[in-house]
Amino acid sequence: MKKAINNIFNVCFFIVSIMIFEVAFSQMILQSFFAGLMIIPVAALFLYICIKKTDLIEKINYKAAWWILRIISIAFMMKLAFSLEVNFTWDWGGLINSSYNYIKTAKVDKLYYYARYPNNQFWLLCMVSLFKLIKLFVGNADIIVFKRVSMAVSVVIIQIAIEFIYRAAGVIFSAKKAFFAGIITLFCAPLYLYSGFLYTDTPCVLTASIMLFLYFKIQKSKSTKSKIVFYILLGITGAFSYLIKLTSVIVFVAILIGMIFNKISFKQFMCFFLVSIVTLGVTVKAVSTVTKPIYKDKFGITEELEAKNEFPPTHWVMMGLGYGGYLQEDVNYTASFDTYRKKEEANIKEIKKRVKDYGFFGFLNHTFSKKVIRTFGDCTLAGSFYAGRESVYNKGIFTRLLTWHGDLYPISLIYFWIYYIFITLGILFSAIESFKKKRTEENQTLLAGRIAIFGIFNFMLIWECNSRYILVFVPVLILLATDGLSYFVKTFNNYLNLKKELR
Repeated sequence: MKKAINNIFNVCFFIVSIMIFEVAFSQMILQSFFAGLMIIPVAALFLYICIKKTDLIEKINYKAAWWILRIISIAFMMKLAFSLEVNFTWDWGGLINSSYNYIKTAKVDKLYYYARYPNNQFWLLCMVSLFKLIKLFVGNADIIVFKRVSMAVSVVIIQIAIEFIYRAAGVIFSAKKAFFAGIITLFCAPLYLYSGFLYTDTPCVLTASIMLFLYFKIQKSKSTKSKIVFYILLGITGAFSYLIKLTSVIVFVAILIGMIFNKISFKQFMCFFLVSIVTLGVTVKAVSTVTKPIYKDKFGITEELEAKNEFPPTHWVMMGLGYGGYLQEDVNYTASFDTYRKKEEANIKEIKKRVKDYGFFGFLNHTFSKKVIRTFGDCTLAGSFYAGRESVYNKGIFTRLLTWHGDLYPISLIYFWIYYIFITLGILFSAIESFKKKRTEENQTLLAGRIAIFGIFNFMLIWECNSRYILVFVPVLILLATDGLSYFVKTFNNYLNLKKELR
């Protein structure tokens, strides 16, 4: 039964991986023809190095090389974050303004926003706590100081996430393969483009990395006590993922589902499953018990205010059926109703209308074409867009080179697209490898990763979508790509060796 379900899922994921690659490739041709021209010679160079220079690669001191590259990465990311500094914009800027105003006046501005989007209340508390800490050391700190310290903190968080991705790879892959995964991570442009934004996406890249690391440690551990400790840590990390950004919990759920297909008894699975779930529930409840009075008494986010302003989940489904992403007109429409129930009823009515207006084929085109493109059709995961919104240094070389409105952007776009094509192609190869009767242990372990990507893919089909929401899943994408590209190189090398023997 398990095997049959596993095989059915592998087919489904293979279809999804084809769709993601097709979207990536088509958008590359549309946006950067030069990237399309260079993809074949770059791929040939990649294969040449991997196959012909194997001896040279194996002589590398991976640990030493990794830390040298990490130091370079840290320095470059910190430099880039401050070179791409933007003014206070979108939700990130709003949170900084609200946190600063609270430190200054003991009042939170735009209370309706936090009542409308309660998912940002916990992160508001985190930002306020950070700014209070800054205030202790720099008494006269203004909002610019707060912003720039938050940017530095964001860089640190992403760098820790990079380390966990590398260590997670080291648990299931060989040293050479883990180093390859590390290289892919260090060259991941979205991580650098978002490095200056201490918003919910950034910490959830870290929590996703930690959860994958813990999952792999569980897989490799033979001690029951060690496994229980890892499951508890997994539950705690999953809880904070839930509190910070709901979609990141997909990784946690994917891990639990993936465990079903591990070589453990149902009794063992249920035991470990309950440990993780209970830990997550207790952690969320404990944090909520502590923070709820703060939201209400300190911030002024009362239950009455939430009842009046909170949006139902149907709002995001409705937006997903309209423009596909965020649209102010849809926000204004939902906000025009004064109770939660009225908002929900109005959303459902509009959802039905939009589905009817599309018709069957129009609905399919909107869902499986336009929304998939909007979600997976940006090689920077919208990083070049957000990094270019209200830039502080419009004429700076990095702004000109790395943001969507920069005059030199077409140059960097070549690199962005080639990298992204390799990632999506690697995921496709990983999906192909899963069809083998004798799958590698690594590929089977990464089933949880494939479930996570499958989960966010389908979630974005019904929800408001944005390429930025995929940032949380970068650790999963990288590990799957590492597995797939390694499989392709190995298969291609075996083909060449067989060809030699036949001669």
